[in-house]
Amino acid sequence: MVHMARALKGRGGIAAAVAVVVLAVGGAGLVAASVGPAPDAPAATAARLPVAALQVEPQAGHTVTDRFLGRLEPARRSTLAFEQPGLVTEILVEEGAAVAAGAVVARLDDAALLARRDQLAAQRDQVAADLDLARRTLDRQRTLRDQGHTPAQRYDEARLAAQALTARLAETDAALRAVRIDLDKAVLRAPFAGTVGPRLLDEGTVVGAGAAVVDLLETGRPRARVGVSPEVAAQLLPGAPVRLLVGGRPVPAEVLAVRPDLSGATRTVPVLVTVDAALDGGFGDTVELHVDRTIPAPGAWVPLTALVEARRGLWSVFVLRPDGATAEAGLSVVRESVEVLHVEGDRAYVAGPLSSGDRLVAAGAHRVVPGQSVVVAQAE
Repeated sequence: MVHMARALKGRGGIAAAVAVVVLAVGGAGLVAASVGPAPDAPAATAARLPVAALQVEPQAGHTVTDRFLGRLEPARRSTLAFEQPGLVTEILVEEGAAVAAGAVVARLDDAALLARRDQLAAQRDQVAADLDLARRTLDRQRTLRDQGHTPAQRYDEARLAAQALTARLAETDAALRAVRIDLDKAVLRAPFAGTVGPRLLDEGTVVGAGAAVVDLLETGRPRARVGVSPEVAAQLLPGAPVRLLVGGRPVPAEVLAVRPDLSGATRTVPVLVTVDAALDGGFGDTVELHVDRTIPAPGAWVPLTALVEARRGLWSVFVLRPDGATAEAGLSVVRESVEVLHVEGDRAYVAGPLSSGDRLVAAGAHRVVPGQSVVVAQAE
C-alpha cells in the first residue's frame, strides 16, 4: 500500500485514483452478477392507463340560441301640453306619481274664459227674448194677412226678422260651446293611466300652445324594442311567445310586431315584444331576447375537455379503438381531426370522422398520446 500511495503522488495522482476506484467497483459488479441467480420468468406487462370516456351520438344538425339585446320602454309615452296659451295656475302631480286615466294634471288661468262665457250667456238670453217676440209678431201678421187686413210686406218683414234672430241664437250657442271647449282645454288631463315622468315647468309660467308640461309613461304593460337579424325576424310571428330576460330574470313575453324596415345604424330589424308581468327594473334597462335556431350540419356534441389542439389552429379528439380482435387486447388511442362548428357553455359541436358508437377520451387528454394502450375508467 505504501508503494501505491507513493505512485499516486504527483500531477496524475487524482486521475489514477479514480481509475482504481472504477476498476474496483466494476469488478465487484461482475462478481455479484456471476454469483446471483439468472432470471427465469418473463417480464410483466405494463399496466394500461385508465381514462374517462364517452360515447359519441352523431346528429343531423344542432340548435343554437341567438341572443339579441334591446331596451325596455313603456307601451305609450306622451308629453302632455296645453292646446292654448295661458298662465299656468296649478300643477297637481309630481314626478313619479301614479295617475288614473282622466285625472287632472294641470290647469290654466280661466278667468277670461269664464267672463266670456257669462257674456255670451247674457247675449243668448237677449237674443232668445227677441226671438220670442219676433215669433209672436209673425203669428199676428200671419193672421192679419189671412184676413186681408195687412199687406204682404209686413208679413215678410216679420218672417225674416224671426229667421234672423233664429240664426243669431244659433251663432250665440256655437260661441258658448267654443268657450266651454276652451274652458275644458284649460284643464290638462291624463289620456291614460300611467306614471308621471319629468315635470317640465311650474306654476306661474306663461306658456304658448303646445308647450310641454309633464311626460306621462304607461306602466301597465311595458314592452321591449329589440333589434334582430333578418333571418331571425323572418321566423317571428305576432302573438308568438318568446324568451325574454329582464335583469337576468326570464319573464313571460310575446311578439307584438315585427317592423318591415332595417335599422340604418345596426342593420337589424326592430321587433316589439310585449311583457306580461310587473317588472322591478325601470324603462331603459337592457333586455335579452333568446331565439333558438336549428342549423342542418352533421356532427356531434363533445365536452371541451375532449378537444386537443392540433397544428395550424385545428382541433382533434382522441378516439378509443380496439387493440386487437379480443376484448382482452384493450383499447388504443387514435387521433381524429375535427372542425369546431359551435361552442355552447362547456361543450362544443364538432364535425369529423366520428361514427355512432365511437368512444372518446372525455377528460385528461393531456395524459395520453396516440397509440397508447388505455382502459375505460368509468361508465359512459
